[in-house]
Amino acid sequence: MAQVYEQVLSDLKAAEEIFVDYPRMDVYHASSHAAEALQARVYLHKGDWAMAKEYASKVIARTALAEGEDYLDMFRTVTPGQESIFRLNGHLKGSSIAEFYTPEGPTGYASEKLVDLFQDSTDIRLQLLDLEGGSKATKKYHITGLTEEDTQIDLFVLRVSEMYLIRAEANAQLGDLEAAKTDLKTIQARALQIPASEITLEASSQEVLLDLIMTERARELSFEGHRLFDLIRTGRDLERAPSVNSSVKVLEYPNPLFILPIPETEINANNNIVQNPEYN
Repeated sequence: MAQVYEQVLSDLKAAEEIFVDYPRMDVYHASSHAAEALQARVYLHKGDWAMAKEYASKVIARTALAEGEDYLDMFRTVTPGQESIFRLNGHLKGSSIAEFYTPEGPTGYASEKLVDLFQDSTDIRLQLLDLEGGSKATKKYHITGLTEEDTQIDLFVLRVSEMYLIRAEANAQLGDLEAAKTDLKTIQARALQIPASEITLEASSQEVLLDLIMTERARELSFEGHRLFDLIRTGRDLERAPSVNSSVKVLEYPNPLFILPIPETEINANNNIVQNPEYN
């Protein structure tokens, strides 16, 4: 694992240095900015808190958070969004991922467990869930104003909201609880559209604060592919809501099923590859 981290970070550092000589084109192209943000995420997963903080801070210094309608529009229109760092161009692209978000028949639904995390009805992020229709389907990437022949689902790979949450967690792990609270309040204040000074966090210990940060990650980054990996890297049990369709409601950590299966196409291409445990 140490060797893998070393290789990944070496590649990203090289990319960061190479792209310095090339102007950033847009959020759909690789850039030194994207390389910095991805390093912040890798350092978070590695548990190198000082470097995670350093790289998240670099990105935050360059990129502003999206606020209010601009925040909603970066999900529901073709506007890239001012807090975008790196996105995938999903214009006229079809895939199982696209089907997950398509408004004609989405497969991405919020369980009551996720909905219950939003304790304030004014939270702007609730507008990205179909609560009025009752389906609780995610409305992230539900692009409006497009014809059936002109679909577009531009998935976020990196955005600055994640950087605030990375820095909050890194600061909490480093023992700087007040700095961690400041970043956490920034994300919450944007969601509630109030000044950060009006938010009070009841977190007198590192453990409680880290739990609050994990909850905020679940709210802010829902349906963006982070939750499973957050549970794995923090060694937490997977606990699904009773109403979900999965036959596995609880998975205590550690368990081989936390490791994803190797795709069958890869196994077929190389007879030396052995499938991960529990998937044969």
